[in-house]
Amino acid sequence: PPTLLIHSNSRINLSHSELKSLNELEKRLDILIRPADKGGSIVVMSTDKYNLSIMSQLNDKDCYTPLIHNPLKQHEVEIDQLLEKALHRGWITVKHPVCPMFYGLPKIHKSLIDPPLRPIVSSIGCLTEPLSQYLDFFLKKYVYKDFASPQSSLSLAEK
Repeated sequence: PPTLLIHSNSRINLSHSELKSLNELEKRLDILIRPADKGGSIVVMSTDKYNLSIMSQLNDKDCYTPLIHNPLKQHEVEIDQLLEKALHRGWITVKHPVCPMFYGLPKIHKSLIDPPLRPIVSSIGCLTEPLSQYLDFFLKKYVYKDFASPQSSLSLAEK
C-alpha cells in the first residue's frame, strides 16, 4: 500500500482501483505526494518544484547558517558524557542516532498553486531525542499546562 496510507490513523476509504492508481502515482519520481500542512488534504506536486522550495528555504541566510564542518561527532561525544550516567541508572536506552530530517509540508490554505512549504525538522531517532525526552519528563511540572502546552487540540478546545 502507499506509504501515506500506512501512516494514516483512519481507515482506507478508496476503491481498489483508486488505491491502485495512488500506489502507481507514488512510484513516480517526478511527483511527490505529501500531506498538507493543515486540513488533512493530500497534495500531489512536482518533485522539482518541491526540491527548489526546500533548497530556497535552506539557503535563506536569515534563517540558516551553513556549517563549515559537520558537528555531529563533537555533539555526540559531549552528549554521550551527559547521558552515560542516565544510561547506567536505566533512565534511557541505547539507540543509534540518525541525522534529523528536514522536509516541508505544503500550505495549501495559503495557495493551491505552488503552495509555500512549512519547514519541518523531524528529530525522531536523532542524537538529542533521548535527552529531549529526559528533559521533558522533568520539566513538564514547571510548565503552566492549561495554556502553554496543551496535550492535543481537543484538550485545548475543551479548556
